[in-house]
Amino acid sequence: ISVFIIIITIPIIFSFSEDVWAIIRGSIGIVSAVYGRVEVIHKGKTKTQKVYRKDRVYLYDTFKTLKNSKMRILFEDGSILTISENTTMEINEFVYSPVKKKRSFSMRLVLGKIRVLSANLFGFRKNKFLVRTPTATIGTRGTEHIDYVYLDRSGNPVTMVGVLSGAVTIFNPQFPEITRTIKANQFSVVMKGA
Repeated sequence: ISVFIIIITIPIIFSFSEDVWAIIRGSIGIVSAVYGRVEVIHKGKTKTQKVYRKDRVYLYDTFKTLKNSKMRILFEDGSILTISENTTMEINEFVYSPVKKKRSFSMRLVLGKIRVLSANLFGFRKNKFLVRTPTATIGTRGTEHIDYVYLDRSGNPVTMVGVLSGAVTIFNPQFPEITRTIKANQFSVVMKGA
């Protein structure tokens, strides 16, 4: 019986795609599209690298898109992130365990615009998906939304959140006790101190 199991198991292991092996080696996603010039800084590095399609995405990566550039990332949990031009975005936390029914995902949008399609993971006991900006924290599950951070005339950051499908919960970190639910076809603006 032991020999039979080994013979059956070996072809299954070697039939995994390259993408699955990359995830096993520690990446949390893959770059599925790049247009123009996009750069990444990996954890512990100081030098930027140019991003290419099929590059691996790792925890603590910081992405920066330049003018007329954008990219899309497919994460291990099935979520999709599109990063528009002139955007800086960091991945701060990514835990995904289908066996333990647990996901904890957090990213920080420093400046610019992203489109998030968070995978809806039914039956997960812990299911946290957050986008943090200088003025807002956005909680989402199975939702498609656009988040935009820009500087007002005084140089203060402003966050706009527009929901395309589903709903998000949003609050200003200065006032965490005041939360708002934004539903499909609605948007919200969160300013510093407001």
